[in-house]
Amino acid sequence: MAPECELLLYGAARGQHVREKIDPALKKGSIVLCDRFELATFAYQGFGRSIPLELLKRVNAVATGGCTPDCTFIFDIPIATAFKRLSR
Repeated sequence: MAPECELLLYGAARGQHVREKIDPALKKGSIVLCDRFELATFAYQGFGRSIPLELLKRVNAVATGGCTPDCTFIFDIPIATAFKRLSR
């Protein structure tokens, strides 16, 4: 798949998710946790597929209507620990 097509598919899926799940939950006052959002796109499509960061930002902004996280957590654990947890 062409990197640009992949970007647009992820953008479309994220936009739909924002409109169907995230926005309604936020409007009810809920806290929303997502396992991946725009930073995943920057990592995979940006650094992994060499798509310029400015294009990624514009696609994400259009797809999500400007919805961005207030806080991002990055869990960095040793690979051995991750595999041990996965094997349970």
